Parts: sequence; structure tokens; C-alpha cells
Amino acid sequence: MSPLDRISSVQRADLEAALRAYEHELEPDWIEPPDYFLRKLDPMFGDPDRWMWWATPESGPRVGLAIFRKFRDWPDESGWVGSIAEFTIFPAHRRRGYGTSFARTVVRELRAAGCGKVELSVLWQRDESFRFWQAVGFEPVFIQMECRQQIL
Repeated sequence: MSPLDRISSVQRADLEAALRAYEHELEPDWIEPPDYFLRKLDPMFGDPDRWMWWATPESGPRVGLAIFRKFRDWPDESGWVGSIAEFTIFPAHRRRGYGTSFARTVVRELRAAGCGKVELSVLWQRDESFRFWQAVGFEPVFIQMECRQQIL
């Protein structure tokens, strides 16, 4: 894979289309709220501690994307934590090694930016994603749960 291509604001429509497909892959019945991508993308393009990259092999089309950032650690704010927020290899390009190469490059980039640790979330029952990230070198450290119903 060649050096990664930063996603520029000129490519906003391409990013929005890729993220829309990704959102529907994660949740097929997802109904896009009004102005969803406007509200999501505006802050992303304005955040100097956020990276948005296309995965692009040396010759060929874009094969995926990653959105990741760094933030101050807590409670020791002298360090940085990297966070991979969105990561996907487009379905037509999976199982060719692009994901592993791309993920390792993202982690190296966050380490080079001073991040002492890198974290990400895997959706519940996404066993294939879970195994992928374990193979890249991640390990589970906690389970996050949420309550979506009103508790009386």
C-alpha cells in the first residue's frame, strides 16, 4: 500500500458517500437523521487532532477509509491517547491484506504522534471485526454497555 491519502474537504462528497454505505453496512435498517453528515463532518474537518485517510494501494482505487484522532489521557494529561473512530475496507476489497496493512499504518501514525496507547470500539457480536483487531495486536480491556430504554 502506498502512503495514505488524506481526505481533504474537496473530497467531502466522496467521504459522505463512503460513510453512508458504511453506516448502512453496520446497521442495515439505519434511517439517516436530517443533516446527519453536515453535523458529523463539519467538526471533523475542523479538528487539528483528527486524521481522515483513504486507504489507497499503489495502483488502483480507494479500498477503505479510517478516521482517527488523539486526545489527552486522563488523569495524566501529559500523555496522548489515540482513538480509531471509523475504520473500514470497502466490501469489494476485503480479505486481500489491505485492512491489516492499513490498521498497522494507522497505529504507527498515532504512535508517531505521541500516543502511548491506541483504543477503538468493536460493536457487539461483530466477531469477525473482533478477531481482526486481535490479529492486529489489540486486546479487550472492558465491555461498554448502554441503556436505550427509559427506566422507571
